[in-house]
Amino acid sequence: MSCRTLLLASTAVVMAAIVTPANAQTAAHAPAFVDLRHVVGKSKAECTHVLGFSQTADWYMSPVFRSTNPDQPPEAGAIFESIVDGDKWQLQWAGGAGVNIYSNPNAAAWNSPIISRCKKNSDRPERLVYMLSGPYGSDVAAWAAEIEKALDNIRDKFPSVRIIALQPVVGAPADAPGDTCFLNGTEVRAAWQATPILEAIEIVAGQHRDVIVGATTRLRSCGHFVDTLGHISNGEMLSGGATAAVDTGLFYRDFDWKRKGHWTRQSRR
Repeated sequence: MSCRTLLLASTAVVMAAIVTPANAQTAAHAPAFVDLRHVVGKSKAECTHVLGFSQTADWYMSPVFRSTNPDQPPEAGAIFESIVDGDKWQLQWAGGAGVNIYSNPNAAAWNSPIISRCKKNSDRPERLVYMLSGPYGSDVAAWAAEIEKALDNIRDKFPSVRIIALQPVVGAPADAPGDTCFLNGTEVRAAWQATPILEAIEIVAGQHRDVIVGATTRLRSCGHFVDTLGHISNGEMLSGGATAAVDTGLFYRDFDWKRKGHWTRQSRR
């Protein structure tokens, strides 16, 4: 039995504790028990490209710690990819690559290696999940303006992509007062920034036919943040990375990618 199979079997045992989401968005999709060895995605697309930053890798690569090394051990990404059909998903991330970085077409982040490449169409993904963070705080208008710039770059660099799901940074638990979490008395930035980012995403998505609102994932506990920027714990089954991987995976497993109808590249705006 492979290391990955053993990990999936172990993960299935603890799924009853993981898959009861703290947020209403995924609650409708979360069964009481999920055997990850048999869960597959319903997507007909051959490749979905996830673009993001270090926190993206925290949950996508769980239970393995984040790395930009494309030659990962088999268990890297085992939780998320087993839910969405990992043969059809891949990750590209760069440390510190907020929307202020991806809005620059010449940023080094665009050249980051791809982790766990799709079996088909890795260089021609049909769908893209773009996870957002950055330095714009509560300024929704600034977020929206930078998202627009990043979207232009995504379209130029991934001409095969037909639909883009925008996803905010993983935020505070649903029951956190004011969407705030503290670590050693200092407020965690990602915890509260997820809300204004989501507001900007909704504005931008309403203006483009090829843009849709993606997952809005929240941690189960403020204790899952490991620093004040908002990186999340990993390396064990009930870590922040693992629970975020499950909640995000369940969302995209049943995601309606076509709810805006059909379009061509010429009708994207």
